[in-house]
Amino acid sequence: MGSEKRIAKIKIRCRCGKKVKIPTEFAGQVGRCPECGRQMKVPTMEELWRIKAEVEKAQTARMSAAAGEEPAEGEIQLTEIQLDEVAPPAPGAGEKPVPEAAEEPAREPEEMPPPSEPAERFLEEPYEEPEPMFLSPPELRSEPEGALPLPLELLSEPEAMFPSPPELASEPSFEPPPPPPEPVELPPPPPPEPVETPEEIATRLLSEARQAHERGDHGEACAKLDLALEHDPGTGPALFLRGEVRFALGRTDDGLADLAGAILAGHRRDEARARRLAVFREQGRREDLLDELARAAAEDGGSREEILRERVRVLARMGDRERLREALDRLLDASPTALARNLRGTFFASWGEADRAAGEFREAMRLDPRFAEGHLNLANLDLAGRRYKEAILGYQRFLAIVPGDRQALANLGVCYRDKRPAEHRKAIECFERARRGR
Repeated sequence: MGSEKRIAKIKIRCRCGKKVKIPTEFAGQVGRCPECGRQMKVPTMEELWRIKAEVEKAQTARMSAAAGEEPAEGEIQLTEIQLDEVAPPAPGAGEKPVPEAAEEPAREPEEMPPPSEPAERFLEEPYEEPEPMFLSPPELRSEPEGALPLPLELLSEPEAMFPSPPELASEPSFEPPPPPPEPVELPPPPPPEPVETPEEIATRLLSEARQAHERGDHGEACAKLDLALEHDPGTGPALFLRGEVRFALGRTDDGLADLAGAILAGHRRDEARARRLAVFREQGRREDLLDELARAAAEDGGSREEILRERVRVLARMGDRERLREALDRLLDASPTALARNLRGTFFASWGEADRAAGEFREAMRLDPRFAEGHLNLANLDLAGRRYKEAILGYQRFLAIVPGDRQALANLGVCYRDKRPAEHRKAIECFERARRGR
């Protein structure tokens, strides 16, 4: 059988004339005709090959008879074989195969000589009808256990229903399945772009403005600082820098306002105030200078001695004695030191109030016996009042603290020269020392 043609499909014809082609995998099973619903049994492969051999033997005998030859011993003389319900393909020479998809009209089977005994037995042997398998006539609702279903809706389309199984068309393939594709590692999604907060934007603009200011581009620096203060109003560093930039652009009042804002923000307060005071001094704006000093003293609780002393000096230049007295009193209240006493004594002396001045100088020396300026000022006050003996003692105390002071040596020589009796030798010696500076 290995050299014979392989049977790919089984052709069955029903009593009603309907032809159906069934794959060999359904051999030996029972189905129903898609036309009339009559049960049809599919022969097994062994039966098919046996019938095929008998049919071929019959055809050979018929061809020999047509040629006038006597049949060989054992051959069967048949003109036609009637296989009843089973009609296997006959691909012998001289016959045209019936197209697979074509359907022939129903016809009555022709009378033909009986087939050989084995085929006759297979075709005419009665068999018990199995349990119904298919659902397509409505009266059949169950299938026999273990039977293979034969879909009737596909039996009406033989070419679509029974394609040759791959295992019958070619040798089985034992190739291993292809390996699964390697997972592709996708790149991570890009991180979302960070969103700057207003404070971060202001910090970035401040840095850019500082760089522009350092390279002398004050216009660009001022524009960036304006934007920075729009995002973060009242930031001290931006106000302080914009004040300096505006001074460079000649916008003095705007710069002073920015420095005032920096002071309120607590950013470099001393530097901002010193810059404002310097601008007021340069422009001779003494009232603005006094107001700034007053604000500074108020913010510091009135305890900053240098601020109060600056206020005293400004009022002294202005000649406003009433406010100067008030400033001196505030200075003394805030800082009762030898320095404050000495400062009050100098103003009293300049106003002709010698007694009050002498009292302030003595109080300063009491607070600090080595306060040299107090000794010098009191000695000068005694010299002006022709109290030479007290003046000589005062200059000597001062020179003991500050040796070689030329002014003190010269004034001491005057005391020796003008006192009675005069001591000219000591006076000359003091003048010589004052000239040499020691």
